Amino acid sequence: MYRCIRGWLQLGVAALIQNLKGGRYGIFTGEDKRLTGYGTLDKVIGIRLGIFRIREGLSSLGTHPDYGSKVETTFRMGLKGCLKQFSGAPWRICSLHFDNHEQYGRRIDLARIRNRIGDLPPEIEFSSDVSIDDRSSDHARSECQNYEDCQLLQLTDLLVGGFRSALGHATRDDHARLCAPLEKLASDWRLGPARMRNSRWNKGYCLSEAYLEGGQWRFDLIRPVLQRGQPDLFDGIFGEGR
Repeated sequence: MYRCIRGWLQLGVAALIQNLKGGRYGIFTGEDKRLTGYGTLDKVIGIRLGIFRIREGLSSLGTHPDYGSKVETTFRMGLKGCLKQFSGAPWRICSLHFDNHEQYGRRIDLARIRNRIGDLPPEIEFSSDVSIDDRSSDHARSECQNYEDCQLLQLTDLLVGGFRSALGHATRDDHARLCAPLEKLASDWRLGPARMRNSRWNKGYCLSEAYLEGGQWRFDLIRPVLQRGQPDLFDGIFGEGR
């Protein structure tokens, strides 16, 4: 299991690369214990990862009628902010995936997301037949999403947990070792836009949070370096259910 998670995380980190800069990127695959278990990425996959949290957790959104509406609202905020960070090339949103509507108390309302998201950069649009899937990401369940989508949701879960560890919340030594590939990404993010412009991962990921101050929403992209064991960037919304 350790080798599987380690390889899956490293592949996820490699997939976030947006520019190989004429070289290759080595990854641990964990494919065969008898061999070294290493391979190389020589072609950009170019996925994007946006991680967004509400500083005080979803419980701070007291005026919403139910938990599902809080999820929809914060998802809109996070999606819009990340899309602006990743702007510069045409984007078409064809489907949205949530992990198991049962934890939200109801099905996710696509209209509350699509119709209330507001203005987006001109090169970004929703497909006319955009769909939503909020079934479970557990491929062993009968009511689950497509197998490939389940794997991507589980990878997302690992990357979220990995960034939590890299930003100072590793609870066990083996967790810290597993998440070591994300340490560089977290470090680069802390150094700001000037450092990111020179990174292979530039515009490959976005880490942000929001909080209410005087009745107005405030947004932060970079947080201070934290010591192990302190509350970190992803306590809150991710502890309350993705």
